[in-house]
Amino acid sequence: MISDEAWAVLGPLFPAVKATGRPPVDRRTVVEATAWRFRTGAPWRDLPALRARGSYSVPASTGS
Repeated sequence: MISDEAWAVLGPLFPAVKATGRPPVDRRTVVEATAWRFRTGAPWRDLPALRARGSYSVPASTGS
């Protein structure tokens, strides 16, 4: 988990949210998920939030 002090430094580095286009996501959650993924070495499909929403697909194994 990213501390409030670290986020105070990182948060302002992201561009401002645009008024048009895709709805914004919580950037702190994205940064924390990315840090978790690299800290644990787990595949992206193991992120709990993605699994709960079911908004991803896992390609079939090619058997190579």
